[in-house]
Amino acid sequence: MAVKLLLENNANSDITNINGETPLDVIVDKICADLDETNRENLAIISMILCEHVRKVNVNDEVVIKSFYWAAEKGHLNIIKLLVRHGINVNLQNYHGYTPLHIAVVNNHKGVVKTLLENGADIGVKTTDEARICEYS
Repeated sequence: MAVKLLLENNANSDITNINGETPLDVIVDKICADLDETNRENLAIISMILCEHVRKVNVNDEVVIKSFYWAAEKGHLNIIKLLVRHGINVNLQNYHGYTPLHIAVVNNHKGVVKTLLENGADIGVKTTDEARICEYS
């Protein structure tokens, strides 16, 4: 609730701590660390944070990318749609070459898979171990 209050009252979200993190960075990291305890209220807060953050930064920002992978893993279709609507690259690959589509397929999130495919996700992308998405389904 504190996050919502701060954002609704136009708090400066560009201030950084000694690690160069904005309040939004810290909040998203905290929320993502508590993935298993996420509830409907947290999802609303995440959406609000992402809306604010995506408006101010490139969709290739680390916080946005982390949120994209997290949403694909947990099946949060509204977050996926929000990020896609703001122009995130649906074929982003992480260190191991996995895309959000790989993650959604592995976790059997059909709605997320469908949305990613409808928005240009490439089923031919290989991971660093040369695996393709069809090998995970």
